[in-house]
Amino acid sequence: MACQHVLTEQERSRLAELEGVIERSYVEVGHALREIRDSRLYRETHPNFDAYCRERWRFSRQRAGQLIDAAQVATMVVSAGLPAPESERRARDLVAVFRELHARGDVTPEQVEEIATDFWRTSARGSRRTSLSQLWYTPSPVIEAAHRVLGEIDLDPASDEEANQTVRATRFFTVEDDGLAQPWHGRIWLNPPYGGQSGPFVRKLIDEYEVGHVHAAILCVNGHSFDHVWFRPLWDYPICFTDHRPAFRNPRRRPSDRPNMGAVFVYLGPHPILFAEEFSRFGAVLNEKPPSRARRHKRARRAA
Repeated sequence: MACQHVLTEQERSRLAELEGVIERSYVEVGHALREIRDSRLYRETHPNFDAYCRERWRFSRQRAGQLIDAAQVATMVVSAGLPAPESERRARDLVAVFRELHARGDVTPEQVEEIATDFWRTSARGSRRTSLSQLWYTPSPVIEAAHRVLGEIDLDPASDEEANQTVRATRFFTVEDDGLAQPWHGRIWLNPPYGGQSGPFVRKLIDEYEVGHVHAAILCVNGHSFDHVWFRPLWDYPICFTDHRPAFRNPRRRPSDRPNMGAVFVYLGPHPILFAEEFSRFGAVLNEKPPSRARRHKRARRAA
């Protein structure tokens, strides 16, 4: 449906120029989308940016936000004297880190260079190291409770064959599969690998749930996670903070009878009361009646 906001000839020309880059590299796409959003160049044909993205490009506002964020990261990295990340996913891995730095004040090129270099050096040491030391297997009672809430588990995006003997997901992605690069659908159990990798997995889970690809999910993160920037959106969902330290097991470490931290379980889905009933045995459950998806979108629009 056409809108009653007429663009000037200069604006129409600029819109056509910006739309011409939308199928190119993620950096150009992100910058183009940001200018279209911030200058409201969509207003002649669409009532808002969300409608423009869906009708013109067949992706959501959230997806546009991902591209915009990745382009901003790439620009910061290049300005610091480093080559741009070769893929959008590698750029997005740094989004939460840079946001947290911005929240504390101005970010210097020296900080950007140090953080990006260290992050990619750590990632380049090999996925095998991650599989050996950063996967922690969830205790069976937790998985059984997850099955009672979800019914079945269609996908575990961060797992391996041994872990899946307990999780019993229909499908799972290993480190070699790179779960962040794969499509996620259905009912999800997610215990992200440690080592600073929780943020990208959590962001993808929320994105896939909000667009409807994931129908329901239970997320498990460690008990020290709640003060991270990437954790903030999770407060909109039912959360269980354990009142004890569950005995997670690392396949390359000796079992310990004294676990060193608690856990947090977060539910995304249509049955929050059932989640509360099942997971209250592990600790306190908050947000048993989370805001609706529409209210979360409204809040996100205000924040944007």
